[in-house]
Amino acid sequence: ISSITITGTNAADFSIYVNDCTGYTTSGLPQNTTCPVYIEFTPSTVGTETATLNFNDSAPGSPHTVSLTGVGQSSSASSENLVVLTPTLAFGTQNDGTTSSYQYTTVKSTGTAPVTISSITITGTNAADFSIYVNDCTGYTTSGLPQNTTCPVYIEFTPSTVGVETATLNFNDSAPGSPHTVSLTGVGQAVTKTLAVTTPTLTYAAQTVGTTSGGQLGYVLNTGTGTVAFTSYTLSGTNPGDFTIVSNQCQSSYTGQLPANTSCYVQVSFKPTATGTRTATLQFTSNALGSPQTVTLTGTGQ
Repeated sequence: ISSITITGTNAADFSIYVNDCTGYTTSGLPQNTTCPVYIEFTPSTVGTETATLNFNDSAPGSPHTVSLTGVGQSSSASSENLVVLTPTLAFGTQNDGTTSSYQYTTVKSTGTAPVTISSITITGTNAADFSIYVNDCTGYTTSGLPQNTTCPVYIEFTPSTVGVETATLNFNDSAPGSPHTVSLTGVGQAVTKTLAVTTPTLTYAAQTVGTTSGGQLGYVLNTGTGTVAFTSYTLSGTNPGDFTIVSNQCQSSYTGQLPANTSCYVQVSFKPTATGTRTATLQFTSNALGSPQTVTLTGTGQ
C-alpha cells in the first residue's frame, strides 16, 4: 500500500485520524491480513458532503476506494435551544383607553450555545393594543443568551375597542423553531360612569331646637367601570340650614375621584331651628349619569 489519500468534492472536510496501514508500504500486507484506517469529518458548510478514501496499492484495480459522506448542520440546529416559560398572558377586562398593570413572560436558553435574540415584536389582530413596557432581553442581541439563563419581557394592554383582543409576542432568535411566541389576550370594555345612592333616606330622632344631633352617613357607590369625579356636595330643599355637612370622606379619602366598585360617604348632622318636621336634600353632583344623586334628610325639631 504505497499511500492512502482523500479526494473528491469535499476532501478537505474529511481527514485521516489514524492509519494502521502505514507499516505495509514496503513489506506489503500479508495474505489474510487486515489493516484499518480511521477517518474524521469536520464539515465547513451546511448540507451533504462527499469524498473518496483511496488505497493506492500494488493489487489489480488500484486504487481501492471507500465512499465518504457526511451532513453539515448549522451550530444553531445542533446546540441552541430557547424555551418560553410563560406561553400565554391573559390581561382580563380593562377599560378602553386605559392601561393595565404589566405582566411578564420569560424565555430560557436550554441548549449548549448562547441564543441570539435579534428582536422582539408584537403581531396579530390587535397588536397595536399591546405594548412592551420593559424588555430585559435587549442585552442578548449580539452576545446571545447564555445556557441556563432567562430573560423577561414585560407587556401592557391598552384596549381600543370593546370585546376580546388578541396578539402574539414574537422572540425572533437564532434557535430552531424561531420565532418563539407568547399568546396575548385581553378584553376591552366601554367606560361607564354610574353612581348609586345606598342610603336614600336619613331620618333623625326628635332634637331640641338649637341643639345638634350626632352625624349620620349618606353613602354612594360607583357602580360603573370608570372613575366618577365629584364637583360638589350640597344641601338644598325646604330647610337646608337645619342640616350641616360634618365630614366628607368622598373628598378626604378620594379627593373627589371615586374608583369603580367603591363607595364613600358624607356625614350630616341635624340642628333644628324650629319645631316640627324639617327636611332637606343632600346632593352629590358629579360626571355620573343622572347627576345629581340625592339623599333625603328628615328630622323633627322639639
